[in-house]
Amino acid sequence: MLTDIEYSEVDGENMMKPVFDKTPITCLSIFDSMLFQSFLDGSTIAFDLSTRHSFPLTGTRPMAFFPPLLPMELSDSSSEDEDGGGGINHGDRGHEKEDCNSHCDRGDAQAPPAELDSRTPPLRHITSLVTEGAISPHSIPVSEREHLPPATFERIRPDDFEPLLLKGETREWPAHQRWTFEFFAAGSLGQTAVLVTGKNGKRSEMKLCEYVGHFRDDGGLRSRSPNPQNPCGYLRGWTYEEDDKTLVQDFKIPPFARDWFAKLPKKEDPMFRWIFLGPGGSKTPLHVDPCLTHAWLAQVRGRKRFILYKPAHLQHLYDAAGHPSDVREPDRLKYPTFDFATPYEVVLQPGDLLFVPAGWAHQVECVDDSISLTHNFLPQQNFAAVRACLLANRLGKTVQARQDSEKDADHTPSE
Repeated sequence: MLTDIEYSEVDGENMMKPVFDKTPITCLSIFDSMLFQSFLDGSTIAFDLSTRHSFPLTGTRPMAFFPPLLPMELSDSSSEDEDGGGGINHGDRGHEKEDCNSHCDRGDAQAPPAELDSRTPPLRHITSLVTEGAISPHSIPVSEREHLPPATFERIRPDDFEPLLLKGETREWPAHQRWTFEFFAAGSLGQTAVLVTGKNGKRSEMKLCEYVGHFRDDGGLRSRSPNPQNPCGYLRGWTYEEDDKTLVQDFKIPPFARDWFAKLPKKEDPMFRWIFLGPGGSKTPLHVDPCLTHAWLAQVRGRKRFILYKPAHLQHLYDAAGHPSDVREPDRLKYPTFDFATPYEVVLQPGDLLFVPAGWAHQVECVDDSISLTHNFLPQQNFAAVRACLLANRLGKTVQARQDSEKDADHTPSE
């Protein structure tokens, strides 16, 4: 079984070649000149096919778009949408690209050439103020549109996906009337135990009402004075369905976000559905979402800033140990090619919905006290690869268990 990566010097360059090892591999992917190899322990190695440089991405899952690895068999319950958007239309790539990103003349956003030292890029760290709604002058504004029909979405080629802002898409949701800070601090919901992430990355448990009280007065009615240091932490990644299933009645899944995890056994549902709640100045560090999933985020209260980077630029944002840069204060000794990564930036208003494609790194900041809802979903285009991942994972665990059993048998005392 192909399972690991070995490094060697070939013509003076750091090359990567497969070797055999007992650690089961999960997936191998190629996207936009980047090759990613991921393992069961969650580690990933990236390899830039243009510059022939490799680097680990420990603790992240920057898997881009995989080609189908195994035949796909769906249950009889599988059905197409009424609009007929049942797959990718490879015959009209240019038209679909313009339809979905009408002003995307992105010449400056392409991956840098192999000879990185042949030109000096402008400084591209994020300079927009955390507590203001403007974006940095060198950032690419995220494309906007009013609606994204499912048929249009399903015909987009994987390498044509870009972030997309749907203005006012969720304004009619009941959540915009119900989901206030007072709502989450009151009654039995306020007594819910949640895990809050501090500035040091450590998580501590507290009641929801207690957490809201750290940055809101009068039971959540009014915000306290802004505190850029945010000592109370950030409630990010709260799996709300485990605590209050009635919250799902307050919103509607966007029609384009059909989740193909539903085609897998229920036990495989990763529950990538979260509420994020916290004071202005809170942030989620740069990361890539897991398991080939796209994501949509609905802003309910306050404003939130997204800073995003395409998959081909990951090599400029992570150091040799796989640690991501802070895009506001990058250490250019540690991340010498940081300025070759071109940021996309957007500030969401209440009622807005943002689509984040699979493989795009993003750092997120609360401009104001903020409440938002995020769902990650598996698109049809990536279903076969993820299904193959799960099968490979099961196979790898079975092989590992058998090997462990054989080792134990070898050490069993004989009469």
